Amino acid sequence: MILGGALLEMVADYQMQQFRQHRQDRSELMRSGFWRHSRHPNFLGEIIVWWGVYLVMLSAHPELWYLGIGTLVNTALFLFISIPMAESHLATYKAGYETYLRETRQLLPLPKRKR
Repeated sequence: MILGGALLEMVADYQMQQFRQHRQDRSELMRSGFWRHSRHPNFLGEIIVWWGVYLVMLSAHPELWYLGIGTLVNTALFLFISIPMAESHLATYKAGYETYLRETRQLLPLPKRKR
């Protein structure tokens, strides 16, 4: 789980770096790779890493189950602080951002349901 989350984060960051180096205009949206199905795959990778760390710790010391509160707080910070801040900033200059919000899930890379 830790390795998978770190790999997701690394690949998503690499994809974004490549996109930024080759885009024509700063207002373009990244809509390929992991970013096609998730608006924040790098944040998802980070969240998965910390849940993996918690599960490894829990398997070694089940009596410390309450330390999962830290992982919950970390996840909440991403969901309620980092992601909303990033999205409000991106909405100010990204072309077609409202459409992107409707068509692409926030974290989980699942296809959106057709309405």
